[in-house]
Amino acid sequence: MAFVTYKESIDSLLGSLESNYFYEKVFLDDALGHTLAEDIVA
Repeated sequence: MAFVTYKESIDSLLGSLESNYFYEKVFLDDALGHTLAEDIVA
């Protein structure tokens, strides 16, 4: 079994995170059950 390098493992990890990243803008009333990507500011 061959080991992967540190750089290869980081690239693989970051690649999987980028492909699963999704966001959408919704009205505050419709945001129930969603996870915030950024803080809410007034």
